Amino acid sequence: VYAVLSVGQLMPLALSLVLGAHKGSGIAKSVIPQSRLPGVVSVSASLLAFPFVFQLVVVIQSSVGTLLTLIAVLFLLLAVAFFMKPLAYLKANSNKELGKGESLRGTLAKLCILISLGFFVASAASSDLAATVLTAACKQDMCFSRIDLQQARSFVFITGMRLLANFLGKSLVSTVFFADSVVSLMHFFHYSELRDSPKRQQDRSELVTEIHTMYIANADANKVA
Repeated sequence: VYAVLSVGQLMPLALSLVLGAHKGSGIAKSVIPQSRLPGVVSVSASLLAFPFVFQLVVVIQSSVGTLLTLIAVLFLLLAVAFFMKPLAYLKANSNKELGKGESLRGTLAKLCILISLGFFVASAASSDLAATVLTAACKQDMCFSRIDLQQARSFVFITGMRLLANFLGKSLVSTVFFADSVVSLMHFFHYSELRDSPKRQQDRSELVTEIHTMYIANADANKVA
């Protein structure tokens, strides 16, 4: 019981930080669309969030999952992938290109969420999990009255709304924090490069070119293979 309560308290906080990092990176990207630094932050957040989200999905699917919930979860993960869009921020875009990409990915994410909700509702309508739990409880002399069930439904609804409000509030705070942090990072990085001496810029360019030859060699080797 305490483990479930702990997960319920920590899960909104963890997800709000991840979503705040992505949203903040998107806001910072709109300030300088040609910068790739917001993409680095967004990719890092995606890599850190994936094990947690995958673990949560596996636990839910293993506990109460069916074929319908599996399909719903897959569409939900696809919606999260469209929403996080880490690779999109690694490109040097113009303002017009950035806005067009945001609109398309937002539409696809909303469509996947609607499909996922449809499968979740279908799974809940066809599930006999609640009846099984009530039957097992009655066998242990723990039968619930109609008043008890109404109170339980009210408690679940209030708890869910509280978690949702808590999640949205913390996501907003983390969005402001990450947006300010990434803008400050972009300013420090790009302005410092502008102030570097021509000799230092040339040395850095030569080293980057030398590193790039490794990736060209790997690409050519893959083509030959």
